[in-house]
Amino acid sequence: MNGQNNSNKRTEIQNGDSIHRWLVFMSSYLVLVINIGFAYSVGSLFVIIIRRFNTTRAEAATIQSTLGGVWLCSGIFFGALIHKTSVRAVSLCGSLMVFVGFVSSAFVTSPSVLIVTLGVVVGLGMSPLLISSVSVTAKHFDGHGQLLVILSVLSTGSATGGSIYPFIISWLDDLYGYPGIFLICGAVSLNTFALVILWEPVEQPNFKTKQTATTGHHKEINRINVSVVTVPDIRVAYDNSRFKIDDIASDRADDQTRTETKSNADVNGTMQTVDCLNNNVLTGPKSTDLTLRSSIHCLFRNILIAYH
Repeated sequence: MNGQNNSNKRTEIQNGDSIHRWLVFMSSYLVLVINIGFAYSVGSLFVIIIRRFNTTRAEAATIQSTLGGVWLCSGIFFGALIHKTSVRAVSLCGSLMVFVGFVSSAFVTSPSVLIVTLGVVVGLGMSPLLISSVSVTAKHFDGHGQLLVILSVLSTGSATGGSIYPFIISWLDDLYGYPGIFLICGAVSLNTFALVILWEPVEQPNFKTKQTATTGHHKEINRINVSVVTVPDIRVAYDNSRFKIDDIASDRADDQTRTETKSNADVNGTMQTVDCLNNNVLTGPKSTDLTLRSSIHCLFRNILIAYH
């Protein structure tokens, strides 16, 4: 019964994780639709800004360029900040910045101030939302093939928002005018708070101990066992190693001495044979017999010397 209960609990946890990861994916997708989709649709505000402030096309285009530049270039800073803090905290701050930028843009009176509120503030808020949505989705899905498909589908969120926002902006301009566009877009961006709350930090499994069966006993691995070595132990180990080195050196010296002794004996035997031959040089048949005897005698003596 206990095993069955544990398996049921494990199944419930796995199902809960599966549901949560898809909720995270849907929330990330909607975050991209709401926020990054607007960044792709700023061009639809071009004519509205010119008519509202009676400005030139260069100044109106500067707003869109500033938003895109700040949004993309600030990713380096926010990426390091996410690594130091957490995805949820940085994303909540980004959502707040987008809301403040939208609401303040509704009350500006000059295009120069709109560059700051819409270009800088909103751009800084959208950058962490883009980075966080991709990173948190990648942490909740494993498997190379599955992750590639999920990220590919997630990237379509920005394009979906960019396709919808031009029609919404035109419709809001006809109903509420210039201030109503940014006020309603700011209210919509507040929904990002509820979506970001689902982005809980993912804790990696911590395998402190892993048991393996070895000769009927369980051994714990992934632990670092530090053994204390004292000075006397080191001294004994050093003395033992020194004695071993001395023994090896003495053995090599004995082998070398035996080799030199054998070679000297061979040389001495050869020289004695030559001396015997030189000392027993005679003439005639008798000299031949003496020479043969002395040669045989020297040969046997050299054999005995070589083997002893």
